[in-house]
Formats: sequence, C-alpha cells, structure tokens
Amino acid sequence: AGAALAMSEASGSTPAWLLPSPKWPSHTRGSWHGLPLVSLASSARLCPLQVSSRPGVHTASRIVTKADGGALVGMLLKFPKDPGSQVYAAGFLGPLMLALALALAQAWSSSRSSRSSTNSWSSSAVDASGGSAVSTEARADGAVTSATDELAWLFLPAWCLCVAGDWLQGPYVYALYDAYGIQRADIAKLFVLGFSSSMVFGTYVGAWVDSIGRKRGCLLYCALYIFSCLTKHFSLFWVLALGRVSAGIATSLLFSAFEAWLVRQYKIKESVSNSSDASSPDLGRLFGLMWLVNSLVAIGAGPAGEAAIGLLPFTDGPNGFHYGGMTAAFDLAIVLLIIGFSFIAFFWERDGKGANSKAPDAASSTPANNPGTAVAFLARGVQEVRSDPMLLALMVIVTCFEASMYTFVFNWTPALVEGAAAQPSLGAVFASLMLAYTSGSLCFRFLSSQGRGWSAPSSLLRGVLLLSPFCLALPAFALSSLPSGSVERTACVLFGFLAFEFCCGLYAPAMSAVKGSLVPEKLRSTIYSTYRVPMNGAVLLVLLSGLSSADTLSVAVGLLTVAAVVSFSIGSR
Repeated sequence: AGAALAMSEASGSTPAWLLPSPKWPSHTRGSWHGLPLVSLASSARLCPLQVSSRPGVHTASRIVTKADGGALVGMLLKFPKDPGSQVYAAGFLGPLMLALALALAQAWSSSRSSRSSTNSWSSSAVDASGGSAVSTEARADGAVTSATDELAWLFLPAWCLCVAGDWLQGPYVYALYDAYGIQRADIAKLFVLGFSSSMVFGTYVGAWVDSIGRKRGCLLYCALYIFSCLTKHFSLFWVLALGRVSAGIATSLLFSAFEAWLVRQYKIKESVSNSSDASSPDLGRLFGLMWLVNSLVAIGAGPAGEAAIGLLPFTDGPNGFHYGGMTAAFDLAIVLLIIGFSFIAFFWERDGKGANSKAPDAASSTPANNPGTAVAFLARGVQEVRSDPMLLALMVIVTCFEASMYTFVFNWTPALVEGAAAQPSLGAVFASLMLAYTSGSLCFRFLSSQGRGWSAPSSLLRGVLLLSPFCLALPAFALSSLPSGSVERTACVLFGFLAFEFCCGLYAPAMSAVKGSLVPEKLRSTIYSTYRVPMNGAVLLVLLSGLSSADTLSVAVGLLTVAAVVSFSIGSR
C-alpha cells in the first residue's frame, strides 16, 4: 500500500484501486477522497478504517464497529426485504451455517471414531495368559494422540498470543501516522521501508534462525514486535521508521520460525514414539488447529482493540511522546507479546534438547557467533530449492496463490462497493469473509481426519488450487460485464469473494502440512523465508501497475491457474 502511494505521489497519478467512487456511503466520506482509509495488517489482512471528516480530528475504528454489530444482529433477527440487502444477509448466514455444520460434523466424526476405538481395544486387549488388559495406547482416525495433544498444548497458547499481538496492530497503523500529522508521502515511505525490511532483512533473519534455533527465532519475533509497538508512542519520523524496520523483520519470523519449530518438535516426538506405529501423531491436524485458531483470534482482535482504544483519550506528551487512544491497541499487543515471550521462554524446548539427536535431519548446531552462518544457510537454501523440482514447484504455488490473496485483500472493498445494488456494512461483510475463512479451516480438519487417500494434505491442496481460480473469475466477470447497480453483479462479487476466502482457509493448513513433509529440516526456516521474496515482489508489481479492480482480479485468476497446474507436480516423499 505504501509503495503504491509513493508511486502516485511521484507521478502525480493515483492507482485505480485508490480512486474514489461516487457510490461510497456518506458515513465513509473522510479526508481521503471519499474513501475509507485502509491499512495493511502485517499479517496481510486489509481492514478499512473510518477517519472523521472534521478538520484536525482523527479517529479510527476497527472494521467491526457498533453499527456493524447492529447490522449483524439485524441479519439474524429479521431478514431484509430489499434484494440488495438480502444478498449481504445471505452472505453472512451462509458461511455461519457452514461453519456450524462443519464443527458439528467434526465433533460427530471424532465421537464415532472414539467409540469404534474403544470397542476395538476392549475386544483385543486381553492377553492369553491371564486375561488382563494389555497396556497399549489405542487411537482412532481423527483422534488426537497423547504426543500430539502435548505438543498442541505447548504450541497453540503461544501462537494465539503472538498472532493476536500481530492482528491487534494492523487496523491502526496508518490511522495513527495520520493522527500524528505525518504527510501522505512520508507515510508511504514508512510502509515501503517496512515492506523492504521484510523482503530483505527478514529473509536473512529467517536463515539465521536455522543456525541459532527456532525457539530463539520465536523469542526474537516477540522482542522485535514489542519494540515496534513501543515506537508507536512517538510522532518522530526516525523513531517510527525504526519501528517499521523491526515490524518487517518480525513479520517474516511469524510466518517461518513458528511453523519450523512446530514441525521440528513433531518430528522429535514422532521419532521417539516410532513413526511406523499406529499412534504416530498427525502433523496436518495440528496445522488445521493452528490456522483455525488464527482465524478465531482475528475475529476477537477487533472488539479487543476497540475496547482498548476507548479506555483513555489520545493525549500529547513531551518530546513527541503520546499515549491513550489508538496507541492503547499497541499497548495491548505489547502485553500479549510479553506473555507469549514468557510462555515460549519457560515452556518450549530448544531445538537440540531431549531426543533431538534421534530425529531425522537434525538442525545444525553451528554457533550463532559465526558471521557467515546465516549467509551460508541462505545460499544453501536457494541451492536446495533450485535443485529440487518439488521445492521449486512449492515456491511457484506459494508465490502465485499468496500473491493473489494479497491483491484480493487490497481490492475487495472497492470492488464490492463500486456499483453495488445496496451499500454494504463493511463490518458485516468482513465478518462474513472471516466466517468463510474459518469454514475453510474447519473443512480441512474434517476432511483430513477421514484417513482416505483423497484426504491427504497434498490432495486437499491440489483440490483447493483447482477451485480457487473459478472463485475469483466470478467477481472479475461481474465487474467487467454485468451492469452497475444490479443485484446479480453484487451477488457474483460477494459470493465469489466468500468462496475464495473459504479456499484461503483450507489452503493455509494444507500448504503448511505439505511444506512440513517436503522441506528439509535443516533449512526449513531459511526456505520458508525465501519463498516470501518472489511472493512479495509479485504483490508489489500488481499493486503498482495501476490496474482496475476487474483487471487486478483477472491477473489473480491467471496466477491461481498457474498454481493449479503446477500443483500436479507435488507428491509425497
């Protein structure tokens, strides 16, 4: 977003996705060309903000506001009569019912498997000599083993705290800079600085994590993000710039170090319990839980941030220091990150602890004070990707799908509002999108617990990649071909977006599981970070191109089609 703004400042032109629309609702008309201001969360979710149109007054609200909450309640209690509003109501109720149905199906499947396992154990757990029960651990399809359960209790609380610290910040970063009176061009520079930091330094740090240990990498994420949040109390440009650099590095660690630690500990426990045993834990189900928790935390971060910024008014202090108002959301993130840091420090095991030597592909013990270690890991990671066709195919898939997801994040608001049959409540639409994402995560959990060939993570990944181009092709067609203001256009755009969010919710755990099985353990964090370089480059190219929403979605469809074709080269080792 910052890069696009910087380009528009330099050239005097405005990208099509930032142009105002005459059909924006009056309550969103602010100081930015009638558009609701947008801020790209570091976790890559776009959250529209509303900025007061009164001169000198800067207020921001999370996308789920009190009025939007009322709209959600209205959808549940009274179905609207207006055809345009009926589309939005159906768009909320559909994902809600799907999420509930999938949750009930998962609970029923787990219950049935547990009963089947109990009967099987009872009939076969009596030895021939004395008739006593054999002390063996039984496990049904879809049930969580004791080893997996222990690992989930170690990982998920820390992940929940750390990802919540990330979600809380996104909606307020841009609005806070604006409240400090920073010029638009300078704000663009700050965002470009953060983006570049994630792309360059984040990749190097990701390689460094493979040498110092994944636990230390997760601790470093917390420390960097805490520092970034602290800088938000100052209106000094150079202090905010340091915060953007640290936040960019932290973002790269969030999507590399945590997954790498989880896979490492899983393989350690698997090697101890004997991977050929039927009670071997299922990494795919752990990733299903991980991304389900992420979507639930994203939903809960909105009300939490709203409550925090309402505690104290925004107050100016000495030497450019400020407190209260929007800075309170960053303070709440600091508290959660400190708790997460403490949990990781005291309860997580180091990479080299316990049965590490028995696990396959043990992480390198090269000392961290070797100045060439990270560079060597990065070079080895790049070479590994170039020499392994499956790793190269994974990079293409990650680049194409996640670049499409990020461009969708930038375009869903203007694409939906422009030419809509009825002006939507953006908070209600965002809640619908998050419910669709949650449904995708629940669908992965349910399907992966079936124990069939088609329910393997690689098969589910291929299926979602084949479906996703059609999801965005529908709104791309509607924006370019259907008449503005028609109910059909609004329905095609909204339901296409909901279907794509469902695909994103299913893609995340499936891709994590596939990467967990294919990426070499010694270079896991390095390769994860390397995958983000071409993806970030593709996003930047699309956003700086100045294409319309319809054309941008068409480009995304093309990228998703490439990912679908390449997915047929992904197998298992």
